[in-house]
Amino acid sequence: MLDHNLISLLNRHKHKQVEIARIMGVSRQRIHQILKNYKTIKYTKKIKKILENRCKICQNSSQMLHHIDNNPHNNDLKNIIPVCSQCHGKLHRGRKYDRIKRYITYICQTCKKKFNRGKGSAYKGKFCSSKCYGVSIRNKSGQWSKNYSECIVCSTTQIKHVGKGMCNNCYSRHLYYKYKK
Repeated sequence: MLDHNLISLLNRHKHKQVEIARIMGVSRQRIHQILKNYKTIKYTKKIKKILENRCKICQNSSQMLHHIDNNPHNNDLKNIIPVCSQCHGKLHRGRKYDRIKRYITYICQTCKKKFNRGKGSAYKGKFCSSKCYGVSIRNKSGQWSKNYSECIVCSTTQIKHVGKGMCNNCYSRHLYYKYKK
């Protein structure tokens, strides 16, 4: 059993985590977890059952649990998926997998509707559609763009402003005809 008070005391007296780990006979990572108040997941029958499943990304045998929202304190069973060590490392190094997105349920910041992200979603899990994204942009600034209240070509405010007073569709069309010649 580790004495958390002793570890905190040594840390306050400017001992490095490596030194404390050597004194206590555990890894430096475990000392870091204790100092940062990480909560370890108690292995209940449900969590053991989750670990028996295959990796949700590559279908190899799972060895680890991944917190979908990357919050180690959120141990809700809906927030935990089984992954193998390779895929777990890739997830934390920032490589994104489209296959894992289907397990995440997001809540739209505009309409509060629950949705799952599909391939190519441009709204980073914050909005369920371009319409909700447009509404949130207008709510922040009070109008569609900094200098324009609507698209100067099609008068829409539902599609995101890109440049020169035009929405994404009109601006793309403008560039196409500009460079077609």
